[in-house]
This record gives sequence, C-alpha cells and structure tokens, in this order.
Amino acid sequence: MKILVSTISFVFLLLLIAPASVQASPGVVDSPFVDLDPDHEAVEAFALLFTLDVFQGYGGFRVGPEDTLTRTEFAKVAVALSGNTRLAESLIDEPVRFPDAYEIPRWGRHWVNAAHGLGIVEGRQDGRFDPNAAVSYAEALTMLLRLTGHGRFPEPWPEGALIKADALAITSDLEIAASTPITRAQMARVTAAAFATPAPEAHNTSPSLKAGESLMDQSVIRGQVTAIGPDDLKINDRTYPLADRLSIFGSHTLEDFKETHVEAFLNPKGRLGFLREDRTYHRRDIFIEWVDDRLLKLEQDGLRQTVD
Repeated sequence: MKILVSTISFVFLLLLIAPASVQASPGVVDSPFVDLDPDHEAVEAFALLFTLDVFQGYGGFRVGPEDTLTRTEFAKVAVALSGNTRLAESLIDEPVRFPDAYEIPRWGRHWVNAAHGLGIVEGRQDGRFDPNAAVSYAEALTMLLRLTGHGRFPEPWPEGALIKADALAITSDLEIAASTPITRAQMARVTAAAFATPAPEAHNTSPSLKAGESLMDQSVIRGQVTAIGPDDLKINDRTYPLADRLSIFGSHTLEDFKETHVEAFLNPKGRLGFLREDRTYHRRDIFIEWVDDRLLKLEQDGLRQTVD
C-alpha cells in the first residue's frame, strides 16, 4: 500500500511540473491583446506593431486601445519604427539635452535622446520636452512625417503637417482636431500607415532607405506559402519558425494560407508573428510638389491631381 501511494504521488507530481517544463506551441491569436476585440478597426495595425516590437502595450498582453500616450512613449514608437533601436540602446548612459530631462522616465531617456538626435522630436517653444504630456494628433503625425523623410511642409504648423499626412494617406481617414490627444488605437493606425509610406529621397532618420522605398519594404517577406508545419511555415523556398503568438489576417485558420501569396513579418527573435494575404497596397511612385505653400500636386501611377 505504501508503494502504491508513493507511486501515485510521484505520477501526480510529474503532472504538476510537466507543463512548466514543456515549451508552449505556437498558436494563432485573433488579437495580439486580450483587451482588444478581434473586430476592432485597429487590430491589424496593433498586431503589426506588436510583432515588430514597436509597441507592446502595458504588458500582460493589455493595450488600453482608448488610452492616450505620452510624448515619451511615442518617441519610443517612432524610433523603434524607424529601425533605430540599437542606436537608442547605445545612448542609455548619455545625458538628455532638455532642461526638463529630470521629468523623463528613466526607461525612456535613451528613446528621447535618439528621437531628438534623429530629428524626429523637438522641444516646446520654451525648450522643454514636456515628456509626460499626452502626445497630440498633430504632434504624432509630425513625428511620423519626419521619420519617413516627409518632414518638409509649409507653414503654419500644424495645418501644413495635417495636409501632407492626409495627402500621403497616413491619416487613415481619421478626422481629429490637431490638438486632441491621440488614442493608442488611432496611433496604431497612423503608425502602420506611415510604415508603408515611401520615402521621397534618402534621409538621415533611416539612412538605409532608398528613394521610393518604405520602411515596410525593408522588413516584409512576400511570397507563396508552400508548406505549413506544426511550428513553422514555408514561404517560397524558405522555412520560418512561428512565434508563440501568431496574428493572421485574410483567412480564419493558418491552413487556409496554403498556396496563398502572403505578406509576413518576423519578430526580433526571427520568428514569424504576423501573416496576411498580399494586398500590395503600399504606395509607390508618389511625387509631391507644394504650390504657393497651400496647394499640393500629387502624382501616383501617372495620374496628377491638385489637392487643396
């Protein structure tokens, strides 16, 4: 009897510890965050930013889609989106050159330093950065324009920035007052749109970008899904391991992507975390010309139009 009890106890103990010792299998998720409905209009944008490690929310897979962001938080988003995370990490011990640097959270100082050095952010008129103020819609769009090489726009600000962002389709059809604090959901949509916006020319913020190339062009994987395994996926002739949380768009199950042409993105660990049907929606061959500081000529696919 004692032997039987000991054996049962040992087996029970193995059952308790087994899950902790086995690595979790990759799983398809409807939403990257537990507090974001799968039908939310920003869910795809959030999933992309989550995979790229541009925006991770609060932790615990919570994002607070209707919450706002501080100027420090958006500086981190902008620098990470521009591909300058390593630059920011190299500035951890560098002093921040704003008179209110002591108000910047410790975790965010190197992100603000990098954003300032890259010309993505500027201070207020009095020289302060105002790190804990909610970033406004106009401020967010201005930072996105700068990091994509579209930082030249006519005065007055913010009207010129809003017109240019709208012409480039970065605003994602949002109609928000310039001074209104941007929500996280709105931030995700305009940031994902900026990610797909071609640069007009090579520029210092993302020096590896060529004229007409977007940040997305540098990281997207395009091709046909030729094989799907339990923990990997083959696109064309290359196999990619799947992330623990894989967001898919365009099909209900991963198996539905077989033989489908897709766009895919890897997380910083080199695992595939985002997959969607290839829509080839990124915009190319866009030429912009300001006229009288007010009118904009926009040429795309050979069609030229003047925009008020």
